Amino acid sequence: MNGLKKLYCEDERGWETGVCSLKTQDFEIVQLLSRDYDIKDICELMGVSRSGYYKWKNRKKSERDIKREELIALVD
Repeated sequence: MNGLKKLYCEDERGWETGVCSLKTQDFEIVQLLSRDYDIKDICELMGVSRSGYYKWKNRKKSERDIKREELIALVD
């Protein structure tokens, strides 16, 4: 399943190997499912750490995230 969580990146933000992790999407899934299920179980199922999830959840938004949200609001 880990192989399915990788994506080839063609831009400069990719790792040196050209592979990017889809952890953000994994954490978003954990957040959605946490309404109905235990976070510990979901993180184990998704193959992410609880500490990583909570670090992602409590992080400050980056400039890139803010700009993305503004663009999405314009399109909607």
